[in-house]
Amino acid sequence: MLDANELFNETYYLDNHLDLSVALSNGVISSGFTHFNTIGKLENRSPSDLFDTNFYLQTYSDVALAVQNNTITPFDHFILYGQLEGRNPNPEFETVVYLQENPDVAAAVQRDEITAFQHFVEYGIAEGRSPASIFNQPNTEKWTFSLPNYTIEHQGINNLNINVEYTYKDGITYSEYPDFVPIYQSVDRFLVNYPNETDFWEILNKNLTEKLLTENPTMQSVTVDIDVLPSVSLPYQRSSTVTRDRQGKLEEKWNFTIPQYTIEHQGLSSLNIDVDYTLKPGISNSEYPDFVPIYNRIDNFLINYPNETDFWEIVNKNLTQQILSENPVFADLKVNLEVLPTNSLPYIRSSTVTRTQPELLNVPETFLVANTRGNNVVRFDAKTGAFLGEFITAGSGGLFSPDNIIVGPDGNNDGISDLYITSGDKPANSTAEGASGVLRFDGRTGAFIDRFVTDDPSTPNIDETGGLLRPYGSVFGPDGKLYVSSFLTDQILRYDGTTGEFIDVFATGNQQFGGLNGPNGMIFGPDGYLYITTQGSVAINGVADFSAGLPSQVLRYDIKTGEARVIASPEATPGNGFVSLLGLAFGPNDGLLYVSDFANGIRKYNVQTGELLGVISTNYTGTDASNNFTGGLTFAEDGNVYTVGFDNRNGANNIGAILGFNPVTGASIPAANNPNSNTFVGPDPTLNRPIGILSYIPTTTGNLREEWGFKFQNYPIQHQGLNNLNIDVDYVYKQGIKNNEYPDFVPIYQGIDEYLQNYPNQTDFWEILNKNVTQKVLVENLSIDEVSINWNVLPSVALPYNRSSIVTRNRQGLLEEKWNFKIPEYPILHQGLNTLNVDVNYTFKEGISDAEYPDFVPIYLRVDEVLRNYPDENQFWEIVNRNLTSLVLRENPVLADATIGVSILPTESLPYNRGSSVVRS
Repeated sequence: MLDANELFNETYYLDNHLDLSVALSNGVISSGFTHFNTIGKLENRSPSDLFDTNFYLQTYSDVALAVQNNTITPFDHFILYGQLEGRNPNPEFETVVYLQENPDVAAAVQRDEITAFQHFVEYGIAEGRSPASIFNQPNTEKWTFSLPNYTIEHQGINNLNINVEYTYKDGITYSEYPDFVPIYQSVDRFLVNYPNETDFWEILNKNLTEKLLTENPTMQSVTVDIDVLPSVSLPYQRSSTVTRDRQGKLEEKWNFTIPQYTIEHQGLSSLNIDVDYTLKPGISNSEYPDFVPIYNRIDNFLINYPNETDFWEIVNKNLTQQILSENPVFADLKVNLEVLPTNSLPYIRSSTVTRTQPELLNVPETFLVANTRGNNVVRFDAKTGAFLGEFITAGSGGLFSPDNIIVGPDGNNDGISDLYITSGDKPANSTAEGASGVLRFDGRTGAFIDRFVTDDPSTPNIDETGGLLRPYGSVFGPDGKLYVSSFLTDQILRYDGTTGEFIDVFATGNQQFGGLNGPNGMIFGPDGYLYITTQGSVAINGVADFSAGLPSQVLRYDIKTGEARVIASPEATPGNGFVSLLGLAFGPNDGLLYVSDFANGIRKYNVQTGELLGVISTNYTGTDASNNFTGGLTFAEDGNVYTVGFDNRNGANNIGAILGFNPVTGASIPAANNPNSNTFVGPDPTLNRPIGILSYIPTTTGNLREEWGFKFQNYPIQHQGLNNLNIDVDYVYKQGIKNNEYPDFVPIYQGIDEYLQNYPNQTDFWEILNKNVTQKVLVENLSIDEVSINWNVLPSVALPYNRSSIVTRNRQGLLEEKWNFKIPEYPILHQGLNTLNVDVNYTFKEGISDAEYPDFVPIYLRVDEVLRNYPDENQFWEIVNRNLTSLVLRENPVLADATIGVSILPTESLPYNRGSSVVRS
């Protein structure tokens, strides 16, 4: 059976009875619990949200009669009798329904082991049994203060804007609220005396938040934002934000901005770029990245972006993917591109893309090897070299003479990146076995998904691949497109990275030195350039002709201009016959370009100078080097470089091997079971003229959220009289949206404008109008998954209040409606004469009718009345705000929650910006 202690909540009791809050502050009562047990229950006060005294009296007339006769109190009746009789203690909990939905509880009640409501309070809420969510809402209290224009000698002389925010532990008593001034002073002392002036700001902030949480036991969490203002030596606006809590959470974020960035894209445009990233948990001090190279990389990416007509959403999607892939210490990355108005498009609009880092599945690393004579892909353990069987079976999906294996976008929506393999040696529109194409396979199982790049057999006179013939190399570019080398047409072809549709011919051979003569392997470098190996052949009628004697080279292409430059053009060494460059890989530790020579080892180049820095011998047969040909390259998790080779001597049957090398010393990596071996695997008959190799652990695709926003500023409308609005429209695209599905925002803008001009009911509350507009936008735009519109109604003579309606809808049925109003520069005699900025936000309950929307003006006036007549001038602002928020929520039953922010402006006696924020639901 429940007792009185279990149904009493001190915070609720004091926050919902202002007279008791003041009495406790003045020492008139010792605690809310003592007052309730001696006086409060006799006065029919409710002890918590679990027991509603008024509801109990209104529902049970026999109890009301007993109370009227002074026989018992409502609370005592429920404790002694009501819970045993199955009576309901509040309007949200129905005993009959709870027992029907929970037969295990019903059985225990039948055995007299427990009461229904006792089970709910002691177990059901924690277990999430309905209606637990109603009684398990957060009631958060925050305090903030700032240190503006703070000068510090750290990394030179810098000026900071520091904002400190902390949440209090649940159930904090009035006497436990800390004075923020000593905390402010502690922050100041910490910064003045910080010992290591070269620490990154992230490290300094991490140490500061740890100190604050340790020193202040009433804090549940603390967040410190250190905004470093631009200086002469580092003219960048940047900030570190660190959050800690008592459960061990540590979240570290970094932000920087690139304001007024000029770019030639969709004409001449100016952007405000905002970059946020979260660092992975547990990184060491030496792993924090310097943000300046990231800043410069973004600049380089945008300057060299190849397709000037791409929507900004596509640019941003590609940018975030590139930056995230290059910075493995990021847990997530968010980039906002705000496009400023121009004469041709006078709208403020923005693309916001958020990505989380893909995660490796918890499976061992393997080597995937493409057998050009076996028409399959086999798998080996990357640590032991053990054969693990076929990963992609022979001929699966028409796989024929597979060459290059790369990882690309998820093609079957299972959240795992998939494999893309170049295949075939005949024209793409051939009906014979071996038609050229790029095939896609499941990244986890190896099952065939589809022919990603393929010809449509129903159009025999058209080759939808653009003329693909004997594809060798392939790579996804920073622009999101798939680049494929068509060896037997001397071309680089480009395809849509999400649909596989042919886009254009990026480059074509010219049968001259430095031309695209027999294109082979491809890779994008950290510098954004496309690197390609050529064999020196000329494609004539689908045949490679080497008679012109053109050299095998490494070319570098600027994908924006198409301009090519020769990086390497080696000559064959005596006794090695010929040079035929093939595979490419950038060293993860040294940044060098590693190039496999089909017959002459692995070459290492500095791509800035073209200098050859060394050659690793791949002659594992101990004969003429040209007898053991070498395929593609891959770097494994151990930092070593691996390739495949095969024995080309007569009678050797092209049996292959896997070779591993230390990239620094060139020493071979032997097989695990044979330390004297000069191969990592084999020779092994399961390797049949292998060419492609990939070090592989399946990865998740990471989460991708794409948003678009635009604004109407000072929009005049004849609604509830003549009003001016600031309207912010933000929408989230559906998952997996393709590049050709992004909608032009201008028709959406115009559709909203037309709707507002013709809205039929001028007396509708703004909330109703907004609810209707969001529904219209979602219905008319199938590529949008969620839309949120903020309707900021500017003050007018008739209604001099700044207020907003915020409505969010999605395709899963969510409808969230919020209202906000502000009371700026509010003078109050509390803790002396102070000026406040008051911000009131509330969410409406789901499913309210149009007639139930409350007029905000009475709520505004009620807030004003409470503040003007607050009975205790000495209470902390946190306590004032607690009582105010609870009162607003209690007096307005259509509200699901209320959040009030009280910002106290600096005064002569307390020259600090500070504020209290309280959430009640």
